[in-house]
Amino acid sequence: MFDDGNYIRIVTAAGQVFIFYKLNNNVFRQSYLDWSSKSFTAGTQNVVATLVKNLTALRYEFRTSDDTLWSYDYNGRLRTIQLRGGYSQELTYDANGLNTLVQDSFGRQLIFAYTPQGLLSTMTASDGKVYQYQYLNHSDPTIFNGINVDTIDKAFFVLEKVIYPDDTVDPTDNPKVQYHYENTSFPFALTGITDQRGVRSATWAYDSSGRVTSSVHANGVEEYQFAYDDVANTTTVTNPLGKDTVYHFVVNAEALNRLTQIEGKVSAHCTAANTTYTYDTNRFINQVTDGEGRITRFVRDTRGNATSVTRAYGTASAQSDAATWHTTFNVPTQIVQPGLTTDLTWNTLGQMTALTETDTNTQTIPYSTNGQTRTWAYTYNSAGQLLTVDGPLAGTGDTVTYTYDTSGFLASVTNELGQTSTVNSVNGRGQPTAITDPNGGVTDLTYDSQNRLKTTTVDPSGLSAVITIDYNDVGDVTKIARPNGAYLQYTYDDARRITKVEDNTGAYVEYDRDNLGNATARRIKDSGGTLQLTQTATFDELGRLLTFVGSSSQTWTHGYDKTNNRVSVTDPRSNIFGWSFDALNRLISTINEEGDVVTLTRNGKDEITNYNDPRSLDTTYVRNGFGDIIQRTSPDTGTTVYTYNALGKPTQITDGRSVVTNLTYDNAGRLLTKQYPAATSENITYTWDSTTGGNKGVGRVTKIQDASGTIEWTYNALGQVTQEKKTTSSVAYTVGYAYDLDGDITQITYPSGRTVTYNRGSTGLVTDVTTKATPSSSSATLASSVAYQPFGPLQTLTYGNGLILWKTFTQDYALNTLIVEQGTNSVINRGYGYWNNDFDITNVWDNNVTSRTENYVYTPNHWLQNIYGDFGTQTYWQDGVGNRTYDIFDNGTTTTTKSLGYAYNNNLVLNTIDGSTTLRTITHDGGGNIITDVRGSTTYNYRYNNRGRLDRLTVGSTVKADYTYDGLERMAIRATQNMTPSGTTHYIYDRAGRLLAEATGTGTIQREYVWLDDMPLALFADLDTGSPKQWYVHPDHLDRPSKMTDASQAVVWDAWYTTYGEVQSITGSATMNLRFPGQYFLVESGLHYNWHRHYDPSLGRYIQPDPNADVIATTPVNLDGSTLIARGGITGGSQQHLNNTTSGDYNTQIGVELPEFVDGPSLYAYARSQPSMMVDWLGLQAMCWMPGSQCSEELRRYLQDNVNTFCKPRPPSCQPGDSCPSMDDRINRFNQCGTARKAINDRCYNGGDPGHQFEYARNRMDSARCLGLTPTCTTQ
Repeated sequence: MFDDGNYIRIVTAAGQVFIFYKLNNNVFRQSYLDWSSKSFTAGTQNVVATLVKNLTALRYEFRTSDDTLWSYDYNGRLRTIQLRGGYSQELTYDANGLNTLVQDSFGRQLIFAYTPQGLLSTMTASDGKVYQYQYLNHSDPTIFNGINVDTIDKAFFVLEKVIYPDDTVDPTDNPKVQYHYENTSFPFALTGITDQRGVRSATWAYDSSGRVTSSVHANGVEEYQFAYDDVANTTTVTNPLGKDTVYHFVVNAEALNRLTQIEGKVSAHCTAANTTYTYDTNRFINQVTDGEGRITRFVRDTRGNATSVTRAYGTASAQSDAATWHTTFNVPTQIVQPGLTTDLTWNTLGQMTALTETDTNTQTIPYSTNGQTRTWAYTYNSAGQLLTVDGPLAGTGDTVTYTYDTSGFLASVTNELGQTSTVNSVNGRGQPTAITDPNGGVTDLTYDSQNRLKTTTVDPSGLSAVITIDYNDVGDVTKIARPNGAYLQYTYDDARRITKVEDNTGAYVEYDRDNLGNATARRIKDSGGTLQLTQTATFDELGRLLTFVGSSSQTWTHGYDKTNNRVSVTDPRSNIFGWSFDALNRLISTINEEGDVVTLTRNGKDEITNYNDPRSLDTTYVRNGFGDIIQRTSPDTGTTVYTYNALGKPTQITDGRSVVTNLTYDNAGRLLTKQYPAATSENITYTWDSTTGGNKGVGRVTKIQDASGTIEWTYNALGQVTQEKKTTSSVAYTVGYAYDLDGDITQITYPSGRTVTYNRGSTGLVTDVTTKATPSSSSATLASSVAYQPFGPLQTLTYGNGLILWKTFTQDYALNTLIVEQGTNSVINRGYGYWNNDFDITNVWDNNVTSRTENYVYTPNHWLQNIYGDFGTQTYWQDGVGNRTYDIFDNGTTTTTKSLGYAYNNNLVLNTIDGSTTLRTITHDGGGNIITDVRGSTTYNYRYNNRGRLDRLTVGSTVKADYTYDGLERMAIRATQNMTPSGTTHYIYDRAGRLLAEATGTGTIQREYVWLDDMPLALFADLDTGSPKQWYVHPDHLDRPSKMTDASQAVVWDAWYTTYGEVQSITGSATMNLRFPGQYFLVESGLHYNWHRHYDPSLGRYIQPDPNADVIATTPVNLDGSTLIARGGITGGSQQHLNNTTSGDYNTQIGVELPEFVDGPSLYAYARSQPSMMVDWLGLQAMCWMPGSQCSEELRRYLQDNVNTFCKPRPPSCQPGDSCPSMDDRINRFNQCGTARKAINDRCYNGGDPGHQFEYARNRMDSARCLGLTPTCTTQ
């Protein structure tokens, strides 16, 4: 602070200058320099602050807009810093006026030492680590020649080096940053930085006025150039790709520069795009007009706080939010949005003590929610730290409690259920070094000299799973080693951009990058350097993805509007998909490659209230003020009504059949029961937190009781399921699991006692699979020599009978050939072609049975349309929703045309007709489920339980089968009757829902299935007879069983299907009921059970609508308590498994906002009408069957959108003293970004993209860092 008698000038650490005019000795008025009059004038320059003189404390008190109080003594020295909420720092000075100590309100200290000139020489942090500072003497040697350097004023020195602590005893090898000042005209201007690697990482140049003209990183990349036009008062910034952006300034009446326009100049791939700004009389921005002409209007108070924000100002779509602000603190006390008012209560210290949301919606259908409230209450300790958060449920039962140690670091968190996580110890910086979870499990953490996370060790005294992270001197991650010893190494160029990622086998990925850092090429090579995958991309001048180019030059081109929304993608066949946005910049419609349009209507909070499909049928949503859907009216599933508790959890659901589901929860919002008043036998009870017998079950589902019996889980210290006990009709089936330290399955013990062992190689991937029928049996090999493409899918294995599976791939990792053979014995020999310059499979050549060779033709939107083969031609026509309208078969002499009928007001299939002959007549219930299917003279009647699952099949008037499901929606019991064979079958599954075993109703195991991830590997049959069988399963490219062989390599089962899964022929003595992945053939109906639904291959669609519409209530609870199903892999890590996705196809964001449309407009279509390329393991949503297939690009559209949304711009790392809301926001953003990275990596790259792997790990580390610093956060 500087005091010249009339004015006080304060310069903050961020470089902001505040000027206050003395009205009298104790009163000050904020001012600014009016250049037109060369005088100080009352007012602000966009930032409001106050200054008062405290005569009692003998201090000047400067308060900034974030309510931070800076206290200065009368000599202008900063004495204290106090943040809103109470956290403070106190500064101590020596006799020379040098700041030697900073101590916070918890006693934590920073100690400073100085050179004789008064320059900072060392800083000792609270953990004892010392940081050194060295300076360069820039005094004129002709003037100061021969003078003792210690007597030269510090103003002549510039910072030259910062030397960081390290872990060695040698002080000469410490990492350091060096600063350069090479401009002789401006000797104090920074011209470059040499980083800790010794690399000149940044360089700046200046013009004759001292203004920067260029900023460039190492090797000349990422260079920005700046040009100034003093007459036009503009600055032109040229980015590294040559894009010019002109910043226009206008000198206002006070001769102050104001940014009024950002002009994006026309370039090769970018149109002109201008953003303009206007200001109110207080010099705050009051209007922004974006590049598309959308106007956002602000009304502000005298402090610059927005009291009203109107988007789409001046249009019929205008939406306004309003806010009222605290009279003392710069915080809102009320926020009013359409349908929702939020009131915030603050105490005298500026701490939020209550937040209340009030529903102000006026709708009365299906019921009124006006006046409903949800309130959270907060308490704090005397140091301003958060102590409790009492949630919105009535009473205090949903309170979370925090405790802290004497240094102010977080000591424990106790959740709503009294379960406590404890920080056992911290280092000198407050970073946790040991944490105990509610199960008593311990995690140790270590850090390097720069306080970067170095190791995490889970269960150090038991299983001891260690993750190790290495860094280079500049802090970039160079290696991540997993607990199983597998690792990835990262190489960077001098500009710190990843150029290579290598695994511990020597396989690697190379990246080329443009001057902006975008990856323009990605090459995967094996350990010998042989190219396996190559893909390229180009970016426009703004760094937006312009083209994605496959290895065969197939190209997708992206288009954008002036506000960077992607508005089109043109595929390699020149088909265009498009997105449209409204005046509020919200996605409101999509148009697919066929011209089919989906239109959305949104409310004032941007929530979707109407979905209009390509047949112009509307699905409408009524929402409460909190955004929850309270009524959904669908043309297909009828009207569903929801009620909610204060946590926003549904407590009652009444579906289109008028079936009522009641749901209860514990205080943490975990599901406890699903109750069906009309059928109490179907009730489901969820039990959590059991620790019986040492079970580490706290925070996890440990038991489910359902109509079929019970499921019980046992967990180890790493949170892994070690045992699942399924009791069905009083018969207990136990499945055991063993894992390596990285959490990959190494052994599964079947209910019969059979063990299947998965041995793993150096990367953690499965290398061979063996089995023992009983513990005393000899081990038999099921698969050996298992190998994979580098960072890619399964390539080869040898079956236990000697047959060799071999796959070859294109350089996009699209499947080229699939061969199963040994010597001259060829079981499968198929080739795959992609002749439409896309990732659509256009040819399947069967080189063993040429009559099974097929050619495929697709619609512009990639739906399967024509199949050609020796059998003739099969043609499918669909409407814009995806409903099949015609099924045409031409065998070369006769053409059969089946038409499928639909009502005008829904998408329910009514019949199939061949000419004038009705082949099938179909009816539905109020929920959209098929209830009768009249096939000629035979009527199939389907009955559904209260959960909407098929529970009885009646043919004519004869009951053929009853079905019972467990609490995870898996078919547990199938009881067939009045048919041959008849009987009761129990089904036992693994954790991912893969079928492991079938048993009789009395518990005798009949069949057992062995899997290699999602690929069926072997089948053990007739186990209840004296002649058990062992067969090897050979699936097709979709992992659908195609053939089976016995120990002698003879084919015992051979199946050939139509593209939609109907049987063309099955030969052989064996039986296999697995069909498309996740499907099981039911002979009594011809349907395929597909976990959450039943599929009819003759219709090419499901007989029930997509249950994702009710995902909040019907999706099984995961074992970790989450509410989304996740598929787990066997082969290792995330390298080979396909997680469930919320991909949506062309709908992108729509599939996230409305899960029922995750696969597009149809609630019934199978695999997005792409059965040759996609699968649906869960009966919920389609998934890619291999990387590089056509769906990868569509998935990539959505998943990359998520990465862009959650990861860009990347938030800064957390620092001690950051505000608690800021830290919480960054923790959430790091977690969301990590999730988005993992999703695109797992789903589009089979877990094998090192860039996404790296970013995922980095976000996890950043989140952990923020979490470790939460005790230092301030409640402002």
